[in-house]
Amino acid sequence: MKVIIFLLLLVSGLPESAQMNQVRHNFHHIETENELDDFIALCDTLSLEKAIPYHASAIMRKAEFVFMPGSKLKYFKQGRNMLEGYIKNYPLNVEARYVRLVVQSRVPEFLGYHTNFDDDLAFVQEKLPDVDLPESYKQLMQQSIREVTKTKK
Repeated sequence: MKVIIFLLLLVSGLPESAQMNQVRHNFHHIETENELDDFIALCDTLSLEKAIPYHASAIMRKAEFVFMPGSKLKYFKQGRNMLEGYIKNYPLNVEARYVRLVVQSRVPEFLGYHTNFDDDLAFVQEKLPDVDLPESYKQLMQQSIREVTKTKK
């Protein structure tokens, strides 16, 4: 718990761009339930609208760590609605469409959350070179897209 509080205080004092870089980095390195909970807590404390897609995907991912089907569905729907609401307001946001692409590549088929996969893939691949993001993150996104498209074939 002390580590969480320290990280929250540390990140909240950083400029917005550094906070977003931390969110982007953490998004790709969550492996355990504790790391996921820490990430959600971090996103809860930040007032960065750009972090909403990442936060939404983490809420959906909570479904992996709960046992009851009703709880799984609750987390999934909550995060999906949050992400879809953001994309509805910002349909040209490359990061949001990228996050949805990653999520749709991971969720089970029976949830029916794959309808935007091809559109998001084409959109992100077309717009990524021109979007204002750190080059290292663009490279990470491209690597992730390659992995996602391998698993979808």
